[in-house]
Amino acid sequence: MIVIQKLSKKNLMIYREYEQQIRKDFPKFTFDGLKDNGKYEYFVILCNGQFLGFFMIYEGKRLQTFYILPEIRGVGLGSVMIEEMKRSYQDLYFFVKMENTDGIKFYEKNGFRVKQRLHQWKIIKMGI
Repeated sequence: MIVIQKLSKKNLMIYREYEQQIRKDFPKFTFDGLKDNGKYEYFVILCNGQFLGFFMIYEGKRLQTFYILPEIRGVGLGSVMIEEMKRSYQDLYFFVKMENTDGIKFYEKNGFRVKQRLHQWKIIKMGI
């Protein structure tokens, strides 16, 4: 059974062991760096207590980080998580690097569209 657990400062330490896995894709990631100012919401994705991924939402609208363990990518978990996020956050949007063509295809497959191209930063804003 897949569970999405909202994190707080109290339970962040439980997931410290997964930092190294997350850093493969986000080299500077650390749970210590997570801000607890009320603007960010942090979630882990679990299946039978096993860590599968992580995401954060900024101000209830922007998907800030979305991470699925590499060994389970491609089986549909990301799409399930995106659908859950879309149900919970009506105006969801995010930024993706222009060279991340696989990510762009994934998001387009899941109903997102390019809203703006920010060439100076080599990113694309995508939204519903």
